[in-house]
Amino acid sequence: MNKFDDIRGLLGQEVLVDHDWFRPKSNSLGHYQWFNVNTIINSKKLVISEDVPYGSTNTRLLETIINNYDKLEEKINNRLYDKKEYKDVATIFIANVDLNYGTRILVDYARRYNNDDIIKSLIGKGYKIIKKGTEMTIYSESVELLVKQLKKENVFDKYFFELKNTPQFTTQKEAYSVDVGTVIISPSTRQGILYQITLFKGEKPYGHLNISSDKELNYWIDNLELELDD
Repeated sequence: MNKFDDIRGLLGQEVLVDHDWFRPKSNSLGHYQWFNVNTIINSKKLVISEDVPYGSTNTRLLETIINNYDKLEEKINNRLYDKKEYKDVATIFIANVDLNYGTRILVDYARRYNNDDIIKSLIGKGYKIIKKGTEMTIYSESVELLVKQLKKENVFDKYFFELKNTPQFTTQKEAYSVDVGTVIISPSTRQGILYQITLFKGEKPYGHLNISSDKELNYWIDNLELELDD
């Protein structure tokens, strides 16, 4: 899994999204496809290279990007929750995987399947995988087991990521330097800026530094030889 300090690391990367948001098929639990990240708008919003219908937008909130298998399973289950016709009946979950394009996940009634090989495998192992070149179909008796097989086959691994950045200070923090004097480190809400370091002479500020990453913050803490108050 790729690990980035913050959302800016996603620029130029491919990410996994639910591409089935516009008139999905009645039995669809999502069409999961990867798109390139073209623009980072702010810490919560980005633009992907998705073709969208007229009047729509390819701007996506970071929270809608699927960055791990747990989130994928949650997304599929959320889709299933709205499909009342599949409640309390025997169903089969099917993932049609094309490693060069994307993966569509469907739900269907178990009674429609006359393939003894698939049914025996579902009864015995809970899943069945059929592979052909870069394509495969995974049949499963549960969403949990389906996602487990997608993970075992490394279907989405290269599109998943983790954003490592968590602000060190969520409230204003005071520090002191022998050379500089009093220093205040404040979390910032400005786009692209995580912290602002303000330098004081007595009670009056005389300069500040805009800090865009934890790595940069740690550099200045070391460089200014700051002693942080508890």
